[in-house]
Amino acid sequence: MSDIRGVVHGGSGNVRAGRDAFRGVAITPSGSVFGNTYLDMLAREGRIFVAGDSTLVATITGRTSIATTTPDLLLSVPSGTIALPLWLNLAQTGTVAGGEITVHIEMDNANRYTSGGTVETVLSSRTDNPVTNASTLYSSSSAITATDAYGMGLWHGEFIQDVDPAVADDFNWHNWEWTPRFPVYIVGPGAFLVYTGAATTGASYYWNLAWAEIPNTELN
Repeated sequence: MSDIRGVVHGGSGNVRAGRDAFRGVAITPSGSVFGNTYLDMLAREGRIFVAGDSTLVATITGRTSIATTTPDLLLSVPSGTIALPLWLNLAQTGTVAGGEITVHIEMDNANRYTSGGTVETVLSSRTDNPVTNASTLYSSSSAITATDAYGMGLWHGEFIQDVDPAVADDFNWHNWEWTPRFPVYIVGPGAFLVYTGAATTGASYYWNLAWAEIPNTELN
């Protein structure tokens, strides 16, 4: 008769076994096998990051056209790191756009950052920040210049200009979110870019972006 024993799951979720190493099955103090989703595991390790403007009411302003060199948000992923985009929220506020708003989300397998932009504050979803983010997020709070190139579009949207929730219809035009339909692994050097554009006057947005990071050795 075999004897299977587990190791009681401790408070530190940031201890990883090396590749091909053995590790005890994690159990709870009561003896139940401890299991969690991959995202929950990354969150426990402090590897999910959230960014937004550094003050409560700060916003970014979209462009009056879409161009590869002028994203509104650019996540620059360095060599040695893999970023997994998880969630984007844009909410129209303040300045009403001059026309219908186009939103374009793109990934690329090259470093697209050239200059400018505001380096935004990033906080781990595990708020004691046991892991420091390696990727840098730039916003168009000051203009970003990106390399004139194109990777691959992940999502496209067309929205009516509207900042008043009281008149928003069933499609909730003033506020929208994006989550990937499939896992996206941006292996550094790489980039995740968000573009918005509206004729004449760019819209103002509250925004948040969330992503996870793992070392590229995780996939080798």
